[in-house]
Amino acid sequence: MNLFVDPQDTEFLFKTKVNILADEQRTSLAAKVGAAVADLVMQRMGFYWSANARELKLKLKGNGTTKKMPDFVYDPAGKHGFQPQSIVVVEAKGSLSKQKAKRKPILSLAQDAYNEQVRHIIGAKSGDLEVASGYAIAFGTIPGKRLSTLAIASPQAVLAGTSFGVVAAHSLSAAASYAPQPAPQPALMYPAPQRYKGSGGDPPDGGFRGEGGRGEPSGVIAYANYESVFLLCGATNAARAIRNSLTGQSMNVLDPESLVQDFWVFEHRGKRFWAGRDHPFWWWPEYLLIAIYEQSAKEILRTLSENPDGVPRTTSLTVAPITGGAELDRDVDIAIQGDGLTLLRFFPHHAEHRRWDIQAGNWR
Repeated sequence: MNLFVDPQDTEFLFKTKVNILADEQRTSLAAKVGAAVADLVMQRMGFYWSANARELKLKLKGNGTTKKMPDFVYDPAGKHGFQPQSIVVVEAKGSLSKQKAKRKPILSLAQDAYNEQVRHIIGAKSGDLEVASGYAIAFGTIPGKRLSTLAIASPQAVLAGTSFGVVAAHSLSAAASYAPQPAPQPALMYPAPQRYKGSGGDPPDGGFRGEGGRGEPSGVIAYANYESVFLLCGATNAARAIRNSLTGQSMNVLDPESLVQDFWVFEHRGKRFWAGRDHPFWWWPEYLLIAIYEQSAKEILRTLSENPDGVPRTTSLTVAPITGGAELDRDVDIAIQGDGLTLLRFFPHHAEHRRWDIQAGNWR
């Protein structure tokens, strides 16, 4: 990514150098950028725990089937007016094309994605989870230009933070009924100069996340979410144990060595973070470091320990706080998502090596 984006620029700008990629490679990169931007939008709306939509094996009403599934599922954890066990689906789109990343094509991309991959999924179920709403989020930016377009198609009004603050989308239909969903009207679009943001998410009212917030997402979505987080952190044994549980196996089938996870534990701005010892570049200062907020790590790993034979129906988790000043400081060196996933610009010089017993749910 650093080949095509200037990490020193305060704006999220793709260089024209990206055009050296073959069409297939550029399309793949655009899709990944679209997924990342969609996740940032959902984080800013207060949806902190997510999974690949295929993790849930959603069943349509009337036992219908479809090959066109949305990309992701998010759990509002009973917040934002959603009932417990309600979930939302998200289809993400991205474009780096000189033509398709313009304003009107991005609007059409969001509308089409909603109609084809979201609308028919609303009302689908997986166990006692039910899809209450959905979003199609399309992002486009033209290499060499300092203007990007973001479009959101949804059956309800949404709040999303932009570089100009929080904007309410016009309602595109009655809010999230389980009747057949109407085609969305023009989606929310806000092209704007990109400004660096120091954090992965805001709550829907645009305020700061603070200490003490909690949510109670579905166990399946929480487990799948933290499997990805631990893989990104380089904590492969922890991720493997979570996947083992998601596949319905007891923790007892794992060998003793794989039930221990080595972490680097360090403090920054008065908060503690863990990075897996398996992270390939933990020792190289030039690389960004991915870690997890300590409270988030402890809670999900202790939930795993307390449920050795399966995934719990729900799990109570802390919403990781935004580090003070992160939203305002352009020189910020840390970004924390609500699930605890943390990106740091620095190498922790005073990290402590510790070993976590996955089965016991505590340090060795």
